[in-house]
Amino acid sequence: MAVKFLSNIYIDGDISTDGKVGDGQTYVICNATSNRIDFYVNNVHVGRLESDGDLHIKGDVIAKSTLF
Repeated sequence: MAVKFLSNIYIDGDISTDGKVGDGQTYVICNATSNRIDFYVNNVHVGRLESDGDLHIKGDVIAKSTLF
C-alpha cells in the first residue's frame, strides 16, 4: 500500500528493506534482497547503484564533486 509523503511523493513498502519512493512515474526502488538501488524517470530505468559502489547510468554523465 502506497503512503502519500508530501504533495506528490509516495512510499510503497518498507524502504529499510525493499521499497519504492517517488511520484508514480519518477521513482527510486530500494532492493535489499539484491543489494541495489534502481532509478526510474518517466517509468524508464535510467540508473542503478550497486552495493559494491558501481553506478550504472543510461546516457551522459556530467559530474564534479568536492566531497571526496
